[in-house]
Amino acid sequence: MTHCGAVENNDDYYFKDNDYYSDNGNNADIVTLSEGEILKLLYEATDGANWNENENWLVDNDYCTWHGIICNEGKGIIEIDLTNHQLRGSIPTQIYFMKSLSKLSLGVNEITVSFDGIKNAQSLILLDLQETGLSSLKGISNAVSLVDLHINSNGLTGPIPEEIYNIDKL
Repeated sequence: MTHCGAVENNDDYYFKDNDYYSDNGNNADIVTLSEGEILKLLYEATDGANWNENENWLVDNDYCTWHGIICNEGKGIIEIDLTNHQLRGSIPTQIYFMKSLSKLSLGVNEITVSFDGIKNAQSLILLDLQETGLSSLKGISNAVSLVDLHINSNGLTGPIPEEIYNIDKL
């Protein structure tokens, strides 16, 4: 199973050195999720049953057949495009642990996005969050591979945060 993240992030789980850990009382164990499990978290956290298009989601075990998912030959997810699908809720930060993910398009949805852990998205070159209600770019500078960022028509106010200039390739 590919290391991708933790099931939840509460008092029993914590993030350290780019990994999620579970504290079982005696010692800490890395908690892993497959890319398919991370997609299931995304589906559940954003009311997937009520998306306007969710063909094959949770029905077929081959997540590469799920609407909006594109995989490479090795079954690694390279693109998630759920633009204007009526997602509602918070995007799980475990999504940043998908090693091959290069394009993440979630624009025109009612979602909350945190950039905690985005430094793990080493392949992410395109991030589309336009018209999502995004209100902060805190942590975006950790997106080291990002080349294309779409954040128009959001709740951002004030000057452009200095940290956005720390993204070398943007």
